[in-house]
Amino acid sequence: MSVVHNTTTDQLNANPDTARLIPAQMREVIDVAQACGVRNLDYSFADEMMEVTKTMVPYSPSMKLDYQFHRPMEIHYLYVRFIEGRFR
Repeated sequence: MSVVHNTTTDQLNANPDTARLIPAQMREVIDVAQACGVRNLDYSFADEMMEVTKTMVPYSPSMKLDYQFHRPMEIHYLYVRFIEGRFR
């Protein structure tokens, strides 16, 4: 979302449309992860991440920084390793 809108977390949360869309997308990803067998992951994780992000200093997520600086995205680390380490 930050890449598509070329913006930071605070601006995404300040916009009513993106503020509604982000949690919906997170829930969709959680649904897919659960369907793939990921355990111990539910919507409360998305809710917690949204609340924590609101209290943080505004930032550009690492995927946006990778895109901005023309670096390959760290898909393996961000998704596979994170999920294996946290939820299995």
